[in-house]
Amino acid sequence: MEVHDQSEKEPETKPKPIEQTVTDNQPETITDEPKAKKAKLSDDNSDDEEAADNDDKNKSTAGVIYLSRIPTKMNVKIIREYFSNFGEVDRIYLEPKEQKRKNQPRSFEEGWVEFKKRRIAKKVAKMLNNMQVGGKRKNPWFSELWNLKYLKNFKWTHLNERLAYEQESRKQRLRQEVTLAKKEANFYIQNVEKNEKRKRFEKKQQNSENDQDTEKNSISKQNKNDQNDDDDETYKPKNKHPIFERKIKVAGNDTFLKQIFS
Repeated sequence: MEVHDQSEKEPETKPKPIEQTVTDNQPETITDEPKAKKAKLSDDNSDDEEAADNDDKNKSTAGVIYLSRIPTKMNVKIIREYFSNFGEVDRIYLEPKEQKRKNQPRSFEEGWVEFKKRRIAKKVAKMLNNMQVGGKRKNPWFSELWNLKYLKNFKWTHLNERLAYEQESRKQRLRQEVTLAKKEANFYIQNVEKNEKRKRFEKKQQNSENDQDTEKNSISKQNKNDQNDDDDETYKPKNKHPIFERKIKVAGNDTFLKQIFS
């Protein structure tokens, strides 16, 4: 009886560990994948945040120096090579001069140089201010002097804002000049048209006056001619009576006969 009882109990105990292994392994495989994805996403975000923080730190630690005068025939490339000997240079901006002639070489009047470290920018501005540019003697800037100044609490965004403001003010000034030129041109055109109208009116009036004068002259001439005709008719001697003319002829004949027979 005991053996039979053991055989009946064995199938009851065997499936229990199998069910436990299946139920234990399934949740582990499901929950492992999302955990790994979350970890990867968090790593990527942390890298981006670190890069942004590094950029912000670099920008916050950067220093800008101001060049009130650019040496003769120097450009951005030459200035970068020159100042790179003292430290790492980030950005450079040079303000070009207005060219009076087309064939004139390009030159600059002022500029800004940004160093990645504020300490180096202060050092360079203090060391090179009012110092000879130097270099090779054949360079046109050899005997010229640097005029540098470190800009405290100045950032490159301030320069961008200033340049944008100057550009906008320049555009506004050009628009004002264009509108003023248009007004002057319209005023000139209106005056020209008024003068032409006035001249046409004066010419027309003068022509009408001339026509009136000619009519008056013609009328006066005609009146004079008529008056002369009347005068001729009034002062014209009247024809003598034929009897009187006959007596004159007879008297003339008598005198002629007297002269013959005398």
